[in-house]
Amino acid sequence: MSLMGIVVRNGIILIDHAEELRTKSGMTLYNAAIAAGKRRLRPIFLTSFAAAVGVVPMMLSGSTLWGPLAAVVCFGLLVSMALTLFLIPVMYHQLFKKNYA
Repeated sequence: MSLMGIVVRNGIILIDHAEELRTKSGMTLYNAAIAAGKRRLRPIFLTSFAAAVGVVPMMLSGSTLWGPLAAVVCFGLLVSMALTLFLIPVMYHQLFKKNYA
């Protein structure tokens, strides 16, 4: 649940910024998606990386319960961070290009 919450929050941050750029700044859909990805790269990277590094002690603890859970959260955050930053802007453009053409 914590992994899913962070991933969804990162996606919302990215899409919200793209919509704000498109509506308030008058950018095209494509330019808004690219600009949002560039602008929100640092906040998304820092929150995901900090959370991933934060569970490393649990992963290394050797616990049969917390170790695997921490490994899933850690690597899930790292993979989802990359997917969020590269795949969400592409999906945003592809899904909304007919509506805003």
